[in-house]
This record gives sequence, structure tokens and C-alpha cells, in this order.
Amino acid sequence: MREVTPNQTIPEECREFFIDTGGSQSTLQDVKLPDTAGGFAYANAANNRFIIWRTVHDELELTEYSLDTLLHSNKVKFKFQDTPLLEGLSIHETYDSLIILVSTVSSVHKMVFSHPDQLVDPETSIFVSASARTAKDHFHLLTQMGTGPLPSSSASFHTLQDESIFVLANPSGQMTLVRLGNMPGIVSVNSIKSTSYLGRLLGTLSFKSTEASVVSLIIHPLLTDYYIFGLCNDHKLRMWSASTYECITVTDILKYTVEQSLEQGTQNHILKKVHSGGKHLTLAVFLCFSEHSQFCIFKPTRNAGQFSFDHVATIYAPEYDLVDFTVSKSHITALWTSPGGENVLRYASIKSHFDSESSHGGWNNVVLEDTLNPDFNVGSEEFDPRQAYLKQLFHPGRFSIQTLTKTIGIYRRCLNNTLMNEYISIARLREEVCAAVEAEIQNQVTDYEISDEEYIALSHSAWARFYSCATQYHQAGLKPMGLVCDSHSGMVCIVKKSCISFVRSVDALEHLVLKNGIISVDAEDLFYDTQVLSYPEKVAEACATAILVGDEDHPNLNFTQELSARLQQVKDIGKALEILIRISELDNGIVSHSDGIFEKTSVNTLPSCSRSHYFATTYFNCGSTMGISPKAFVMIHSTFLPRSVVMVHCYFILLWLNETTVTPPPPNSLEQGLRQMNVLSTESSSFDPCGPQLARMSLTCSLTLAELFLNGPGRKARSLLTSDTVSSKPWHSVLLPLVNISAQLLWPKCAVATLPEFLLSACQYMQIQEYTRLLSTWCDWNSHSRLYLLGAALLYMGEPEKACDWMIQAAGGITSDPFLYSQLFKNDNDVDQERLIVLYFLKVIQQFEQCGYSDFVIKLAETAMAICDQNDPDRATLCYILFSYHLKLGHNDEAYDAMVANPDKSRRKDSLRQFVVTLFDRKQLRQLACYPFIDMLEELEMIIESRARSVDLTVNNYYDFLYSFHVMKDNYRKAAYVMYECGMRLGTEVFTKNGLKKQIQCYLSSINCLKLVNQDYAWIIKPVLASPYQSASPKHDVDGQEIILSDHLKPKLEVLEMKDIKKEFELSCARLKLLNKDISYARPGLSPGETVSVLIASNLFEDAIQISSLFNLDFRPIVEGLASRCVRLSQIKNESAWDWIAENNPSGADVRSGSCVDAAWKLLQNIVERLESRGMTSIHKAIVMRLF
Repeated sequence: MREVTPNQTIPEECREFFIDTGGSQSTLQDVKLPDTAGGFAYANAANNRFIIWRTVHDELELTEYSLDTLLHSNKVKFKFQDTPLLEGLSIHETYDSLIILVSTVSSVHKMVFSHPDQLVDPETSIFVSASARTAKDHFHLLTQMGTGPLPSSSASFHTLQDESIFVLANPSGQMTLVRLGNMPGIVSVNSIKSTSYLGRLLGTLSFKSTEASVVSLIIHPLLTDYYIFGLCNDHKLRMWSASTYECITVTDILKYTVEQSLEQGTQNHILKKVHSGGKHLTLAVFLCFSEHSQFCIFKPTRNAGQFSFDHVATIYAPEYDLVDFTVSKSHITALWTSPGGENVLRYASIKSHFDSESSHGGWNNVVLEDTLNPDFNVGSEEFDPRQAYLKQLFHPGRFSIQTLTKTIGIYRRCLNNTLMNEYISIARLREEVCAAVEAEIQNQVTDYEISDEEYIALSHSAWARFYSCATQYHQAGLKPMGLVCDSHSGMVCIVKKSCISFVRSVDALEHLVLKNGIISVDAEDLFYDTQVLSYPEKVAEACATAILVGDEDHPNLNFTQELSARLQQVKDIGKALEILIRISELDNGIVSHSDGIFEKTSVNTLPSCSRSHYFATTYFNCGSTMGISPKAFVMIHSTFLPRSVVMVHCYFILLWLNETTVTPPPPNSLEQGLRQMNVLSTESSSFDPCGPQLARMSLTCSLTLAELFLNGPGRKARSLLTSDTVSSKPWHSVLLPLVNISAQLLWPKCAVATLPEFLLSACQYMQIQEYTRLLSTWCDWNSHSRLYLLGAALLYMGEPEKACDWMIQAAGGITSDPFLYSQLFKNDNDVDQERLIVLYFLKVIQQFEQCGYSDFVIKLAETAMAICDQNDPDRATLCYILFSYHLKLGHNDEAYDAMVANPDKSRRKDSLRQFVVTLFDRKQLRQLACYPFIDMLEELEMIIESRARSVDLTVNNYYDFLYSFHVMKDNYRKAAYVMYECGMRLGTEVFTKNGLKKQIQCYLSSINCLKLVNQDYAWIIKPVLASPYQSASPKHDVDGQEIILSDHLKPKLEVLEMKDIKKEFELSCARLKLLNKDISYARPGLSPGETVSVLIASNLFEDAIQISSLFNLDFRPIVEGLASRCVRLSQIKNESAWDWIAENNPSGADVRSGSCVDAAWKLLQNIVERLESRGMTSIHKAIVMRLF
């Protein structure tokens, strides 16, 4: 058996309630009673929940624990003000509630809580509803005992009739029985006779009342009644009936001792009961005498209506101070304190003493945890004491936050209550510790300048004092208070002042290691040499050689002879080494009982593995002198030595996992974990997206990697057990298989790389690097999986170059590493092995894409392209990835090459569209036009035309590029078409001066291009702009039939020649003149006739004549308008008319005159002469009609 202490450094919130019982304050303050502790385990052992209680003077502390989960609101403290608590607290379980019976020197209390099965949330403690009323809903104040001595011992029991029985005894021998009914206020109080009626009547009993006072009580049902058993100061065991209040039997325990006249020892006698099923009862009595101590086992029996006590066994105890003991049906377990202050836990079998009335032997030691040495040895003075001591202070599971907080307060000579009460993280606590020690160092520095050696010496001294103070606080919290044994599950728990620990069984190998009591120096040397990267085989060989050769400083002449003699006793060295190594390996089977609790077993099994290696190495070196057969010689050298080396490495990894602390993850770790799982498309339970949340537990306490793993995917080990019949077995028998399965998941040679995968999901990137380094030189199992996970860790740490190299190396094992294949390609079972590497690179590329490392995405894609087959369907994807990231980084030439090389036409077209848009956005039009676009010219034109027609014309440069592109390709008709289409859209969509200027330029460019074409081909098809009917939904009549648009609504093809474009050009120029004169003329859709009218109104008669000539319009409105203007000018004589007269003066015309009126009439005359055809008078007629 061995003690193991779970990690209890996580701070627990404790709620305190103050209970005023109303007792006499002045009398109760002087009562001194011992502190007690105990526990209770539920009847259903499968729920793994239990309750621990402690009493310290007038405070009762209740804590509920669960081995499956962390319970919240699980710790409460009831302070019965100035009313000390008595021993005899009991906890009872019903189908829907849990009842706690508490006795004080002036009151009894019944506390009722809900049963765990009645709670909705399994992570909620039953104490979540606790309050001050809980202790006062059912209680009774013992007012009648105020005149006599106060009670010093008690017992309690809850009956099947939902009635609570309390028995209280005082030092004068008086006993009181209190019954609390199932309803508040139902109370009965009765006195119990200390002796039988016959004894009182005859006066045969002559002892004093103080000698018959009860020192220990219990209550238990037998048959149909409830009975009280009491152990008295006169060494007699008495039995009372709870219904008649009479003493029904008494026995003298001294007759079962060696001597009849023994004096009471320093400790009181103790009476406890053992449940043996049903209503059967066994009593265990601890007797403390001045000469010796012993345990007596009694069994109450009833013969002929009379009760008696049958003596079962007597077991003599060692000469230690008893703290507590428990008795099961087969064993008695006792916890002592030695004279040196050390704790001693032993157990003895009761069955082995059935045949003999007494025994002095039979005690088996339980290996307890070693106490911390306050004088921690840092090692060399060159080591940084700060780092060395911080590693010890914040070692997982060692010092609690409360202990370190108290130490800081004492070290600073002031108790910082705010620091103790508030929530504090491990990081801040570490800062507080460093600040406290640094302040102490500064206080000791008297000079302004000191040497480095002096500062290091002061630092060593200050840190040593702080560590010593913390160790003393820690040791004070480890003081044992009680022992709990659950007969259902087999759990043995040691209750200490500030924590609890468990007693577990050990397996055969661990028992072999612990049997000698000490670990050999050679094994420790090998262990530390392994830590500093020494190869175990070299160290073992050197040690074995040194042993055989001898050392002048440590001569041992008989050692070699003794070693040789013992080795020669081994008949079959091969089988011996095979058995020794096999029971240490965890490679075979799911439930292999060859491993113990992780950390403690790793610490002890590592030396045993080292011994195995020493043994094989020494035997190998001694082979020539011991007559070893050549076959065995070769087997040791080729098989056992390599296996033992690997095994030492494996156990060191287990130890490292149990000592390496968890790094708190970054705030965005949950989102990052989800992204990782999405990329990997994994359904593995070890890749837990909630891993970062588990890792955040390290903010409040120091967690090891093994603890973190067991809180996550390590729970699968439990499911493997509970799914079988093993779940019905006792706790102590289930523990070793459970730990073994969990250890196999952590075993480096495990079939699946569960641990590193979980560490990746929990953002433990530094730990993954160290884990991979430790396994890199010797472990070939899942080596490529570790390289991949290492690369992923480096990637998320911001080292993409290293990550890329490791992931490329990991690709070599994609077909041979089963874990890497199963996790990355879980849903791709039908994929050929030739494609697996390409698929692997695609998943890796996704991870680099998430992190934004474009350079390394290109490198990975190029690597995949180099090994990708030409017919591989993923080659198009790789080409597209190369194209996208080259284009993103501005590598236009490389992007173009990747685009052209893409075998997928649809992907190539998408890439071309992206290529065009990107270069347009970057204004790299010249470079875009220089590419040949082999076999993609038509697609390029379609893409640019589509973009040109869909983009706003005010920011559109696609038409200009198309025009330039076609001119470069000598395709002038397409260039003319593009410019004409741009001009048309400008006339219908943009109504600004700049838009009109741009339209004029477009028409002019179109005319120029057509002039470069053969006159027979100097024409274009008029572009058809989007019609409003094209975007409208189909229309239907009342019968539901679709209405077909008439032919005149459908666009028709129209051929445009150069003269047609010139007309549009002149018309746009005229509109520009109008816009220059008045901005209000910036309106769309003016026909040529409307334009002429506006020109006449703006006094632009020559422009109106030109438009009319181009579009074959009537000239009469022009001369009529000019005639009207001349008449008005003759009447008004406005000198400002010279401006419009000058604008309309044709070249070569003489309109000079002395006045503007004459000049206007001359202008009219000139226009009429030019426009009137010979023999025609229509223009003259129009003027005459306007004038007269």
C-alpha cells in the first residue's frame, strides 16, 4: 500500500455561517476538546463522491469531493459561536437526502441536504443550498445540563423511522439521550442509567462515578432496537438500550490483556464499530496503557435473551501516538505519530488473528509520502537561485496558493489580507513572491555597490529563507487529523489539516522497487544523467565498468565476487531478463497491470528500469568470467540492452509529463483551436477544441501535462473500464487498471499520438517542442506524426520557416504512419497512396493560409507540384494556389506562368479574371497588355468587356485598356467599336462636362481607327446597350400565358459607317458648346432637332447650320431665329450682341459695320446667301414671314 496526494492547490471558495446556539458564553469559553476529522462515502460507490469533515474547537468544516469532476460550492464552514463541538458527528444517507448529525457541549443539530441524485447539475455540490438556517431548522438546546459538568463525548444515529438519536456523556458519568423527530419541535430528552438496575439495587458496584465515565460512544441497531455502546475509564465495555435506557451488559476488557492491573496511558481509549452487512456489528476497541497499547475486536451476541461480547482477536499496537484508526471486515488500519513527529500508517489483517487470541505482529507498513526538506540544495552557486526556487515553489501539486500567500505575508512582516482574500492567478502570485524576496535582498544590501558574488550569496540566502518558511507552513497543513475507510469502494483516505490523501495498492513491480526502502545511488545518478542529455546506455556501461574495475576512492573488494556469485544463481538469464523487462513495458494490451500511479510510479520505476539496464550491462561485461553461453551473450547484447535503453527513455518521458507545468494559453486560443480542427477535419477525441479552456486552469493552479491530459482525452481510459464489469469492483482494484490505461495513452510507444495532438489543441507549443526533442534520438514510433505536430506548434508560435521544414519532412511518412494517415484522411479511405502526399500538402497549406504566411504557402505548393503527377486532379488546385499567392505578393510573371500551366479550363478562366481585375486595381495596365495570353485572347476580351460594362464609367479604365490592347494588336475595327461603345454609354449615363469631353474623345478615337482600316471595312456594328426589358421579369396575361414582346421592342442590328460616327461627334461637340455657355443644358437624350433648337436659342447659329446639314434638317428655323434676333436688336441696340455675332462669324465673311445692328443684318444676309439654293426662295420667304 502507498499514499498518494492529489493536486489540491486549486483555491476553493469557502462560505462561512455563524450559528448562535444561545448557550452560556462565560462557561463555554473554557472548554477544551480535541480536534477531530472523518468522512462519509455514498452507498453508490460508482459516483465517486464523498464528504470530508473537520472540527476545530467550535468550527465545523464540510467539504464534498468528486473524483470525476470539480464541484462548485462544495466547501462550507459552520462556526458555533463559543460552543465547542463534540466527537460523534455522523452522516446518514436516505433515498432523497443526506443528514448530518452534530453535537456540541450545549446543543444537538440535524442538518438536512439534498441527495446528489436529486441535483440537476452533476457538478453542483449538495452544500450549494447551505445557510445558517440549515443548522437551526432542527436543533435542541441542552438547558438542563447547565448545572453539571459539560458533555465531553457523544454519539449519534439516524433511524429508519426518520428519527435522530444523540447520546451525550460528561466526565461525571452522566449520560443523556436526545431524540429529534422528523418535524421541528419534536424533541425528547432522557437520562441513561450508568449501571444496571440489579447492580444499583444490591450495591455490588463500588466504583466511583468518575471511573465509570464514558470516554467513547457509538450507537447501532441490533434486531429490533437501538443500542448504545460505551467504553469507560474503568476499562469496561458497556451496552445500553435506547428504549429502556438501562445498561444491559458489561464486560471487563482487562481480562483480554496480558496483565490485569494496567494504568491508563497518555491517550484515551477509543471505541469504533465495523459494519459487516445487515444489522450485524463488530466492535473495535483501542486500549492505551502506560506500558503498551492494543486493539481488541469484539462481537456482540445474544444468547437466551442476554447480550454478551465475544472476543474475536487482540492485536498489539506499536509504541506510537494514535491519531485515528478504521476497521473493515478484514483489516484494521491505524495512523500514528512517531516520537520524532513522523506519520506512520499501518494495517493488519483481522482474519489472521481469529485462531489466536492475541498477536504482537502482523502489521504491514504503508509507504507514506516523504516530507519536504526545508534545506533545498540548489546545486552550484552559479545557478540562478530565483529560477531554482520558483521551480520548487510552483511545482504542480506541492504548495497551495494559501500557503504561498501566508508565506508572503510573514516574509514581509505584514499580513496582506487583501492578497489572501482576492482571486489571484499563478502569474501574479509568482510576481508577488519575487517582489517579496527581492525586497528582502535590497534590505540586506547596506552598500551602494556590491560585487556579483555577494549579490548571488544574498539571493541564495533570501530565497532559502522564503522556501524554508513556505515548507513549514506546508508541513503544518499536512498534520493528520483522521482516517476514512469506505467498505463499499475500498477507499482509504487520510484527512489532514488542509488537504486529504489516499492510500492505494501497489503492483508487483512497484512493490519490488519499494521493498528495499531506498533507491540505489546508481539509479539516481542515471536518472539525473538522463536529464542532462547523457545517453543511458553509455552511463550504464560506464557505471558497470566502474563497478567491475573498482574505484580507489571507494574500494569494495568483495563486491565483484558477491555479484558474480549471485548472477551464477540465475539459471536462465534470458528468461529472467525477459520477465524483468516485460513487466516494466506498457506496449502490450489495454489493461496491463504493470504500472502504478503516474508520477510516483515513474519516479520509482525509472530506477528499476535503470537497474535492469545495469544488470544486463554488468552481466554482458562479466560474461567472459562467468561462463555465459555465446547464445545468451548475443541475446543480451542484441535484444535486452536495446530494449532496456528504450524503456528507460519511456519512463523518463512519463516522469517528464508529470513534472512539466502547463503554459496558460493566449486569449484567442479557443478560436484558434476551432480553426485547427476545421482544417484538419478531425473527429479525434484527443483533438479537443476546448483544450485551451482546460489549459486556462493553470491560471489558478499549477497543472502538469499529465493532469491536463487526464482532464481531457484521458477520460477515455475511464470509459474503457466502466464499460466493462470492472466498474462493479472495489475502488482499490479498479485504480491500477485505470492508471495503466491512462499511462498507456501517455506511453511514447503508444499506437496513437494522442498526447501531442491534445497538446496542440491545448496550445502547449513549447511543451510539444520539448516532447519531440526528448523522443527524437531514439523513438521511431509515430515519428512523422510528431514532426507534423511540431511543425503545427511552431507555426502557431510565429516560426513559419521552421514549421514549413518540419512539415515537409513529415510528408515522408504519410503512407507509413498510421496515426497521421487516420487523422488527416479519416474520410478519404479510397484515396490512392500516390495522392496522399499531395492531399497532405493541401491540408498543410490550409494551415499556413490561416496564419497568413503567403511565402511559405508558395513553397509548399511548389514542393507538392514537384511530386504531383501530371494527371493528378489536385494539380489544378495547386496551380491555382500558386497563382493566387504569387499574384497577392505582386509576382505577376510567376502568377501568369501558374495561370497558363493550370490544366483546368474553368480554373484558368477564373484565374484570368482575377489576374485582370488585380492588375487593373494596381494600375499595372502596361504590364497586363504585354502578356501574350496564349489561347486566352478571346476570354481576355470577354472578361474585360464584361468588367467594362459592369463598372461605373466615372472610374472605368477598362475601355481605355481595350482600345490600347486592340491598337497594339493592330485590330483597329475592334478598337473603334470599343471607343464608340464607351462614347454611347457616356452619353446615356454621365451628364457632366468631363463626361461629354470624354465622349467626344471616344468618338474621335473611333473615327481615327476606322480611317486606318480599308474603306471597304471601315464600319462597325452599333453596340446594343442594356434594355430595361432585359432585366424585367416575364409578363403573363390573365390566362397565365407569357406575353411575347413585339418585334419593334427587340433590339436590331445597325451598321455604322465613319460618317455616322462623325455625326455623333459633331452633335457631341455642339452639346459641349451649349454646356460651356449654360450648365443647365447638361441634360440627356437631346435629339439633333432638339439640339438645333437649343443652339438657335443660344445664338449659336453656325453650329445649328452644321448640325442641320449633317442630319438633313430644315434651315428655315435657323434663319427665322436669326431674323427675330436682328429685329429685336434693331429695337434695343444692345452692344453685348457683338459677342454672339463674333461666335457666328463664318470664316472669310465680312460682317464689319459701324454698329452691332448692321453687323447682325449682314450676318443674316451672309447665311441666307449661303443656304438658299439657286432658283429657290423658301428661306427668303421664311424671313419675310418672320419680319412682316
